[in-house]
Amino acid sequence: MGWKKRPDPSTYLSKDFIQRHLEPFRHGIVRVTTKQNIKKHKSAGGDDAFALSFEGLVEVLVRTGGDHHKTEKVLALDKGALASGDAVVAVVSAHNAPGVRVPSGNEQGANSDWMAGGYTKLGIPEAVVNLRKKPFTIVKLDVVMKWVESKKISTPNFALSNKDVEDLKKWMMTSK
Repeated sequence: MGWKKRPDPSTYLSKDFIQRHLEPFRHGIVRVTTKQNIKKHKSAGGDDAFALSFEGLVEVLVRTGGDHHKTEKVLALDKGALASGDAVVAVVSAHNAPGVRVPSGNEQGANSDWMAGGYTKLGIPEAVVNLRKKPFTIVKLDVVMKWVESKKISTPNFALSNKDVEDLKKWMMTSK
């Protein structure tokens, strides 16, 4: 099925599945990108920006050990997208990211690795949200990795508590 012709997720996913899938995004969203992209577009992303939950970001870093090339692969980013060394996380609070939804695959950022169901090819939960002109905070990806290491999180498929998410958000804001 070609780009822009994929069905809306509500036609093949249950309402309950969609609610459970989007639940982790209630704390806000994060978007892995580069300082160069933020400067070029003057925002954290466009109208249909792919994003992760805080828990999803931690899972990516646990799986990749913070390696930028491996992170590109897990997130289905173009090869070399983060290799410039200016990889960052754009953090957007929940009240600045209304309308978080399951991707349809019709978004401009969807590539040939996109899969239906709200997960990356390697199983990381993702969502899309309008980030144009939304306030955000930039945090270096390596700063988030230091938090993961400090918590000794080493296995995928862990669960972060609400306290962990709040602790991570605080760490990100004070360790920029």
